[in-house]
Amino acid sequence: MLTIIANFACECTLAQIKATDEFNRIFELINIIFTGLFSLELLVNMFATMVKEFVNDWWNWFDVLIVALSLVDLFLTEPTSARVVRMARIIRGESFSSRSVTG
Repeated sequence: MLTIIANFACECTLAQIKATDEFNRIFELINIIFTGLFSLELLVNMFATMVKEFVNDWWNWFDVLIVALSLVDLFLTEPTSARVVRMARIIRGESFSSRSVTG
């Protein structure tokens, strides 16, 4: 959950500052780090749960979609389309909180 909050804070910061080339490089590195962390979390989730449980939970499918789009985002050159993908990761916080409450 802390990763999702940190990702949200970075996206808010990026939206508020006047982006220079240096800031763009820094935030691109941050995006790579978050994508790696979210990918690792998905892999751990895949291997830690039974296949049937993983496939039957729609939040897991949402996570797969977001991580897949984030990985595609790393190879895109158009920053506006990439930004939409990165903002979608924030919704993953709902996924985390609903899993924590329901078990």
